[in-house]
Amino acid sequence: MLRLPRWYESAPAVPTWNYVAVHVYGIPEIIGDVDAIKDGQACLVDRLEKGKWRLEDQPDSYLAAMS
Repeated sequence: MLRLPRWYESAPAVPTWNYVAVHVYGIPEIIGDVDAIKDGQACLVDRLEKGKWRLEDQPDSYLAAMS
């Protein structure tokens, strides 16, 4: 079950999932550019949250603690 941040009563909060299994095939690539990583995460959050919770709206201190 996917728990979206907008469901939580306290803020800030991040999405959480109950993981079952993932099978991934391909060649991994390390992304060393911090801005590219943040852009990718923001894109994923925007897609899943549909604009109701935005990574860009979270406090810098909160985001820094996650990295």
